[in-house]
Amino acid sequence: MSAMNSTGSNAGTTGDAAATATAATATAATATAATAATAATAATAATAATAATAATATPKHTAAKATAGIDAADVNERPLAGKRILIGKPGLDGHDIGAKIIALTLRNAGAEVIYTGLRRSPGQIARVAVDEGVDALGLSILSGSHKELVSDVFASLRELDAADIKVFVGGTIPLDDQQALRDLGVAGVYTADMPLAEVVAALAKALA
Repeated sequence: MSAMNSTGSNAGTTGDAAATATAATATAATATAATAATAATAATAATAATAATAATATPKHTAAKATAGIDAADVNERPLAGKRILIGKPGLDGHDIGAKIIALTLRNAGAEVIYTGLRRSPGQIARVAVDEGVDALGLSILSGSHKELVSDVFASLRELDAADIKVFVGGTIPLDDQQALRDLGVAGVYTADMPLAEVVAALAKALA
């Protein structure tokens, strides 16, 4: 009888040991699975981060350059670096796509560009030019009132003791009116058919 009890006790101990071993094995398997899952998650995150970095590695000016129509060499040279230029839309002209393209072009060429927005008076534009301490003022005019508006801008600049700010005009400017604008003091007249790279080069030369 004693031997039977001993045998039963040993069997129970063996069963407990087996159960413990099985539990330990299950725990190890769970830990291994968790480690594998963590490693997979980390690898996936790293891959995603690498892909995101690659996708955003292209400089911002590359997309802007394509829109503005300037080749890479012109943008990278940044001939207008350090210059502050104000782009103004005087009068009732409500079209500013050209003004925004010019602003983007000049920014790509290195200039710090301020845009006044639509329908500003000559006095408002002159005041912003003075307050911002710009090197040049570009007027985009498509309304046909370029001679009157330019004359008023110059008058406002003189009232503010800022006649030394160089003024450039772009837009729909008939050939017969271009010399009249230069006689008023305009440093350069740029029409819509002029390549943007030439506009940048001319401004850089005038502001050197």
